[in-house]
Amino acid sequence: LFFNDWWLPNDWSRQICTPDRGTFPAVNMSASASTVMLIGPRGNIYTRLYDFDTGGENSLLEYSYIIDGPSGTTRKLPSEDWRLQPPITEGFITKRITVFQTGKGNAARTLRVEGVLGGERGYFEKGIYDPAWTFVYTGEPRSNPIINDPAHLPPVPEPTEPLDYVLSGTLTKNGQTIEVELTNFNMVCSPADARLYVNGQLVLAGGQPFVLKFHHVHTMVEDIRPLEYWLLGAEGKIQAALIIGDTISQIDDASVRNTLTSFFTNQSVINFVGFVGLNAMEADEIPWDMPFRVPGNEKSFLTGFSLSLSRPAK
Repeated sequence: LFFNDWWLPNDWSRQICTPDRGTFPAVNMSASASTVMLIGPRGNIYTRLYDFDTGGENSLLEYSYIIDGPSGTTRKLPSEDWRLQPPITEGFITKRITVFQTGKGNAARTLRVEGVLGGERGYFEKGIYDPAWTFVYTGEPRSNPIINDPAHLPPVPEPTEPLDYVLSGTLTKNGQTIEVELTNFNMVCSPADARLYVNGQLVLAGGQPFVLKFHHVHTMVEDIRPLEYWLLGAEGKIQAALIIGDTISQIDDASVRNTLTSFFTNQSVINFVGFVGLNAMEADEIPWDMPFRVPGNEKSFLTGFSLSLSRPAK
């Protein structure tokens, strides 16, 4: 799902990850006031609020993954996820949809879906956060085939796998290094799962791999870039965050737990800026003198972390 903003470079290099890590087979789309509405081949409907600013991509704004909600000039990330809307079960619908703004605030959105109820033609309607749909009669001719009739369901495309891949390498600070493996990094869809290794051994919690979330967004650039530029060998400029929180206490091995407690120096998050492509990622912790991006207390004041990852050879 490609998008742009009126003051960004004139290209279609930015994407919004669609539901199911980019694998949802949408058959129609509508958008209004930064709200996107998608409908699938058999009528399942998703909505999401996303744009350049709310998504965390504006380097002139301040964002945080560890605050509970918007605070002053700081916006909370990650951005709103896709919302699966209640199914329309009392009638039949087509793929014709629309979303439109009705007032102030993100809740002021109305959804409509062309349909039929009891033989009468019209549309189903609801507020974006309302629990149920209502039917509005119009008598207008139906413009598209019915897609949710149990007796005549349209075919669904074969399932596809997300375009995830592995990046592994090192996280370094003050001469200390641990190994990091992103098991499912995706250029468009975030987050990825980060596994840690200490002295070559996989870190475990409860007998299972200890996993931290690694979020990323594509940030501001001035150059015009081609569609899906990473497939052409180019890299994307990103801002990222490794979320630590209070999870270190869950680690099984006491010596590993102590090592990582010392290594992370009680940080709840490590915020990075850097570059990533299909084969490598290089990123450094955001320093105290870099303006905007994250709150000052989430930046590095001395030597920051450096992340260096590459794609393992097949």
